[in-house]
Amino acid sequence: MPLAGQLERFIGKVSVTLELTCFGHEASSVTELLQVQPTWTSPLTFAGSPTPAPAWAKSGCVWHFDSASSVSSTKVSDHVQHLLAIFLPIKSRLEEMWPRPRIKVSVYWECTAFGVSGLTGPQLEATDLKGLAELGVFLEVKVIAKDAIAEG
Repeated sequence: MPLAGQLERFIGKVSVTLELTCFGHEASSVTELLQVQPTWTSPLTFAGSPTPAPAWAKSGCVWHFDSASSVSSTKVSDHVQHLLAIFLPIKSRLEEMWPRPRIKVSVYWECTAFGVSGLTGPQLEATDLKGLAELGVFLEVKVIAKDAIAEG
């Protein structure tokens, strides 16, 4: 078995989540506009501020789409490509929203053995990065050691 295949046994959960922070938009209107069912949504909550917020900033939602239920691969690239296949074709719908949503993509990568020779962590391909840049996302990568979770 090639080394890469042997190392997959140390990789746990892998998922990629696209998160839209939408000021002035309710989750149902975002879902209707995108024609994509979110994995979950939540209303935006606002703390008091000494300066009054514009009317559009007093409501909103956080809209999430996660790859884990659709992609079983342990390759981050497969999860990213799944999201890009859905959201790049509808990028213009996101651009129609005013104010425009903040788009964040979070990569979640779990492993059981840090320090294993050859285990390099989550890997993104050039096409992944190009597609994410085209969507205009903020990218976040979370690497979790399962052993640390069990101990903590």
